[in-house]
Amino acid sequence: MKRIVFMAAVSALFCATFGETMKLGPATPPDPEKEHQRRLEKRAAKLKKTGGRIIDMKAMKGTFRFVNLQKRVPVEKLKDVCDRLARHFQSDFAIVDGKGGFSVEGAEKALADNGATAAVFLVEAEALPSVLVAPESRWACVNVSALAKDGADGVKVQRRVRREMLRAFASLAGGGGSMDPLCVSRTATSLAELDAIKSNDLSYDPLVRAEEALKAMGITPYRRTTYREACQEGWAPAPTNDIQKAIWDEVRQLPAKPLKIEFDPAKGK
Repeated sequence: MKRIVFMAAVSALFCATFGETMKLGPATPPDPEKEHQRRLEKRAAKLKKTGGRIIDMKAMKGTFRFVNLQKRVPVEKLKDVCDRLARHFQSDFAIVDGKGGFSVEGAEKALADNGATAAVFLVEAEALPSVLVAPESRWACVNVSALAKDGADGVKVQRRVRREMLRAFASLAGGGGSMDPLCVSRTATSLAELDAIKSNDLSYDPLVRAEEALKAMGITPYRRTTYREACQEGWAPAPTNDIQKAIWDEVRQLPAKPLKIEFDPAKGK
């Protein structure tokens, strides 16, 4: 009997709650204009507090270079490969016309000649394989001659060079290979297998591994921070607007009751 009374009470409570909910009807959709205004006010409040985002370029250390010592593929056709890596790692990446030459024995000098902490050299050398990697010495080499040995046309050779630039970088920077079908750093033991790769980009896993390897080589990214934090750390540039000026004055002002330190003859300080 008690069980029946209890179940009846629960049912009544449910019906009362459900019925009350049904009376409320559908929720009123938000007003787009009010939502937009709310987001603007939230953004303005955050900007007033932080002064906006700025970049600390002094945090960026080391240089990674793609050193071009070949003439089969125009360098402007390869530049965006380097630019994508620079944006991802927020570090000093560039493709440059090489100074001097390259040899396995003289690779350390070639790094110094081209101002590189680490580098991938693009060369034309009949005696070298398509890719050489020496991570302990911070260099890799892509041999364009080996990528054109089957008489492929210029467009196909260009595609191969671009892919091998990324694959050489991944191997040099600790990324290694990948089984991801959407990653260019897949196993390829022949030109045919290189051509058969479906992707022209590195996937997430080799990029993540490369971040730590680059730091170990001495290549670190620039830092994003707020204007307020830069003022507190003492390196902020001069303010460029009223909000930054207010933060600048607030952080740099003397306290209302500065700490007084008096000389104590007994202690000599």
